Amino acid sequence: MRGIHKFLLVSSLTYLSTQLTPAQEFAYEKTIHKKNIKENHNHLLLNYGKSKKLVKDYNLQSLYALSYFNELKNTKIIFSKKKIKTTMLCRPRWDFLFRKKENRVYKIIFNSDSLNSNKVTIDELSFNAQIGVIGHEYSHIIDYMGQSKLDLVKFGFLYLTSKKFKEKLEKKIDKIAIDRGLGWQIYDFSRYVLDESSANDEYKEYKATYYYTPTEINSIIDLYYPKSEILIKN
Repeated sequence: MRGIHKFLLVSSLTYLSTQLTPAQEFAYEKTIHKKNIKENHNHLLLNYGKSKKLVKDYNLQSLYALSYFNELKNTKIIFSKKKIKTTMLCRPRWDFLFRKKENRVYKIIFNSDSLNSNKVTIDELSFNAQIGVIGHEYSHIIDYMGQSKLDLVKFGFLYLTSKKFKEKLEKKIDKIAIDRGLGWQIYDFSRYVLDESSANDEYKEYKATYYYTPTEINSIIDLYYPKSEILIKN
């Protein structure tokens, strides 16, 4: 079985390398440190804070991750914190059915259930990994923006009922974030959840099934990010 899995992984990554073209305008930072961008908070807020209702504790992370998604600068996004079953989630607000695409409102929710050791909250992640998972949620918005009202209704149904659809979709979303230059940040999040967190085996299996694993992400990064374009900031 391991041999088959390895073959499928290599085959999929070979195909991926022929399909994806890195966006040259993005810088690929291996590690993003809070201390290095904290002084730019006001600049980030001025440029990316429009139409955003931010959560104070994740203000800087949310704005910096947003700088990788310029087309979302004027998109209405409401951040909140509540108990959910995963680290974060993103969805269109219920009234998308009555709004034009360009006027939709999107909701991003952080898991507040810090007492549940079976899951992973954003508070236990490194700053770099926090930007990765937030970037993953922004990538969901990029995907939603291209869908009609009917598409979104179908999307919701299939996401809840089809494991194959869910896996394909979440890996597609990971690839959008990687395309924007957040591959190392997605890698750090995945590595923490699967290799370092105290989450239970069921949760880790869920993450390993539906999202790219650290090994898969690292292989994509090797194919996808020219070494000369990676900015390693210590």
